[in-house]
Amino acid sequence: VVASVDPDGHVFRWTRTGGAQDLGATGYDAYGCCGSGYYGGTYVTGINSRGDIVGNSGSGSAGYAVSFIAYGSASTLTMLHSPSPDYPYNPPPRAEIHLGGVNIQVNAINDSGVVVGTYWDFGYIYSGYAISQGGFFNAVVHNSHAFKWTSTGGFTDLGNLGASFLIPGSPATFGASANAINSSGTIVGYSYLPAGYYGAFIYDPATGLTQLASLNVGDNGSNATGINDDGVVVGYANQTGSAVMWIHGVPTNLTPSFAPQYPGSPLIKGSRIAGNGL
Repeated sequence: VVASVDPDGHVFRWTRTGGAQDLGATGYDAYGCCGSGYYGGTYVTGINSRGDIVGNSGSGSAGYAVSFIAYGSASTLTMLHSPSPDYPYNPPPRAEIHLGGVNIQVNAINDSGVVVGTYWDFGYIYSGYAISQGGFFNAVVHNSHAFKWTSTGGFTDLGNLGASFLIPGSPATFGASANAINSSGTIVGYSYLPAGYYGAFIYDPATGLTQLASLNVGDNGSNATGINDDGVVVGYANQTGSAVMWIHGVPTNLTPSFAPQYPGSPLIKGSRIAGNGL
């Protein structure tokens, strides 16, 4: 089964026996919805052994306007939108300027049809007062949530590893993303940490969210980008620009000598790992 898109935002499935099948439009073409020029792009991000296809469409300032899933047995698209109707908490009295931006991004799907990704809250401007900021100030607040989604259970927020304060005196903000999932339902990704950096996490349905160890002492960030069915995790360390593999939670530097910097987002399938770098 092959998945693809066209410049008009239509998603296609191709099989040996059936040829190309148009599964419908996402509502956003390659150049922008209704010629606006702001939204654009439709991308396939995953396909499983059942032929279920997932992806995103309508890129904006954060995430995408919509995500989609096309079940292997269906001939149409099911659209997914951010489930957040507003902030996850009551905003401060001075937070009155809405920026919009309720977006979503699907990153992967496993063979059981469990989808993972991230969705965003409404963005808004928080106006506050802090001596450290020289008096009155404005701060943009915009939270992201790591999630899993199923056709029967809907959205599940996976939580985060702790809130970080964007600016002293402003409300706490947090961010998280679920990047990959294996056949047993174990999920990996990243989350902001209380210190303001971010850390790689592994999520098991039985134990919840656990931070993965840093490759080096003093790393100011790490991200898990792939996991295989044996539970081996791959990702990268932000501080050193190193590719990382975690086995039983223990990190190992994978960075090859010919790509010593910025190895990108490694992926793993079975016992094989792939990535890129400068």
